[in-house]
Amino acid sequence: MKNFIAIIIICGCVGIAFYTASKFLNVFQADTKECPAVMSKNDLENQQWNKEFTEHEFSELKDSGKSFLTLLVAVFVASITFSEKIVDVKTSTAITKILLISCWIFLLISIGLTGAGIAFLSGAYTEALHYTCSDVSNLWNKSSDFMTYSGLIFGFALTTMLTAGIISFFKT
Repeated sequence: MKNFIAIIIICGCVGIAFYTASKFLNVFQADTKECPAVMSKNDLENQQWNKEFTEHEFSELKDSGKSFLTLLVAVFVASITFSEKIVDVKTSTAITKILLISCWIFLLISIGLTGAGIAFLSGAYTEALHYTCSDVSNLWNKSSDFMTYSGLIFGFALTTMLTAGIISFFKT
């Protein structure tokens, strides 16, 4: 039952992240826009960067994001499943319980940020693919920021879980 609830929460967080990113970004376009007849130096640079991004970088970044999201979900589900092994709920102190709950909250935030990062990355890809002269660096930077924050918060989550486990180990 705990695993089922965890999966529902995770799917909800990822879904909300994707919906929010697509709703507030007007970049998911189906039609292709043409570049201007006379392109500026900036348009040419954007066109070259977008070509490199769509042909090589996007697939690597998307796969890394999906792998990290899989890792986050696995750690979250495993930490809920084996919470009795990490912290003995019956004999543990309030601080260990708070640390474990904080770990789960950090993991959920990290999952949401990773989902948002993948959504921004997909938005950048869509924009670069359909409008080859546009500057998608802003979307790419947002995606990178979300992924970086997600990694940092994942580190906090692991630290709080480890601290809860250490405290629980020495209290018994």
